[in-house]
Amino acid sequence: MRRNKVLGVLALFLAAAGFVAIAARAQDKQPAPDSKREVSLKVQVVFEEYDGQKKIASLPYTFRVVSNGNNSSIRDGLRVPIITGGSASDQANHQFQYMDVGANMDCNAWPAEEGAYKIKLNVQRTFLFSPDELKPAMDLNKAMAGAGGNPVVQTFNSSFFLLMHDNQTIEAASVTNPLNGRVLKVLVTLLFDK
Repeated sequence: MRRNKVLGVLALFLAAAGFVAIAARAQDKQPAPDSKREVSLKVQVVFEEYDGQKKIASLPYTFRVVSNGNNSSIRDGLRVPIITGGSASDQANHQFQYMDVGANMDCNAWPAEEGAYKIKLNVQRTFLFSPDELKPAMDLNKAMAGAGGNPVVQTFNSSFFLLMHDNQTIEAASVTNPLNGRVLKVLVTLLFDK
């Protein structure tokens, strides 16, 4: 009988030790955010441009987005004057309209399956084009002149729906410029905002 009591106490002690070990392991693990509640996310969009294998430009933009479907926006760039009226010889009477050149982006996020989020991203990138080896122009004076002496503006537009997890990067688009053969890649990274 005494032996049964000792075995019972020993079994109880081992069970308690196992419970303590399981509880300690559970505390060490960081649970994934609950996908049913709103979570603050950081979405990074990077425009990378390649000439062959050589990366020649990298333009990063970062959003703070809450996973409730509300819109976050970035508007970055400059306004370029475009001549819309008046004679070429009478510069005093020129009429202008302004065109936005730069990047416009809108981002929304919603919870999806456990630990994942649906990301909706609309991007528009416009830039001045240069005759200098057909490279994008940063200077209005070096921009390729089109009709009426106005600059030539190149535009990229796209919309994406992505299913992403924390610390994941996806190449959302890859397009080739028809004039110079350069490749533009759009990389999207999702990070939980900590």
